[in-house]
Amino acid sequence: MKFSINRKLFSENLAEIMKVVPNRSTMPILGNILFNLEENKLSLRSSDIEVSMETGIEVKGQESGKVAIPADFLQSLVNELEDEFIDISVNENYKVVIESNLGDYEINGRSPEEFPSLPKIEEPKEIEMDKQNLGRMITKALVAVGQDELKPAFLGVLFQIHANDLKLVSSDVHRLVFIKNDSFTSDHEDHDIIIPTKFLNILTGYLTEEGKISLTVGKNHVKVKFDSKEIYSRLIDEKFPEYENYIPDDNDKIALFDAEALRSTLKRVSIFSDKKTHEISVNFYNDTAKVETLNREQSTSAEEFVDISYQDEPLKIGFNAKYFMEMLNNIDTKKAMLKMDSKLTANLLLPEQQEENEELKMIVMPIRLEDDEEEEINS
Repeated sequence: MKFSINRKLFSENLAEIMKVVPNRSTMPILGNILFNLEENKLSLRSSDIEVSMETGIEVKGQESGKVAIPADFLQSLVNELEDEFIDISVNENYKVVIESNLGDYEINGRSPEEFPSLPKIEEPKEIEMDKQNLGRMITKALVAVGQDELKPAFLGVLFQIHANDLKLVSSDVHRLVFIKNDSFTSDHEDHDIIIPTKFLNILTGYLTEEGKISLTVGKNHVKVKFDSKEIYSRLIDEKFPEYENYIPDDNDKIALFDAEALRSTLKRVSIFSDKKTHEISVNFYNDTAKVETLNREQSTSAEEFVDISYQDEPLKIGFNAKYFMEMLNNIDTKKAMLKMDSKLTANLLLPEQQEENEELKMIVMPIRLEDDEEEEINS
């Protein structure tokens, strides 16, 4: 293999393809990027088995071939070179030589036969979506995705694809995000799929501009294509819980408040909370809420008052401040609404007004406060 490539273009494509390369893996080959040169078309591929990405670049090809090259070595070097073009050649033993005006560099490559092949999309269905709407929905859903490997269904986002709407749902047990868009349409039969977080995090970077995107959904995989890039992901083969049963529809204690004001208060007060539990309490009174925390181990405490609109009986609820703040970040309206029932039941967080063609619901679960536990022991 031998070719010459524009260094800036090479560096930009390496940055994209590196998003998939795993930091650690029991398979050393996954720490490499697969190079495949056919005349003047160079393709780069990375994979962590679950997610794969391939991109194409125009180069000045002299000798076609394939090789797997260590990703970190390559990216670190290319980013530091100053040439407009660099030359890369590979011999029959997969020795990679990179030539520049500053010097020559050698890397030991690996056989391309070791590298995983791209997944085959079985029973493919093409689903077209608006880029910005999809990007917005994914970004909001990713806030509540779980990280517990023992609960694999929560390691991604549930996509419920219907003829006249698209629903995305995520949860980590402590909170839940539900978002629906009614402007979506599909010609395929209704179906549910769970798409892993890593794929969605990569995908959102390509959904900021206006336009359409086509997702190819198969039996076990999903694929998306952008110009010369293709990204694949294995679907999570699990059943997502019946989340509808957990979204309260009869919480009648309603607090309306400035979302940013409460978030700022939570941020300051939580500085003094337990660093593991982030425990704070919110005391809801008429037209005001007291946010407080007490960390007995560190002998720290804090309290603040924030204006709210609340006309029900006083109510004290414990929250994980970190989770509550992250959910408040999902609110785009100036004011937010918290619908409550009791100190131990699920709380429904909503924007004051829903966006056009959209419905956003979020659950913030309460936590049991130390004071509550002491009261039970003493009673």
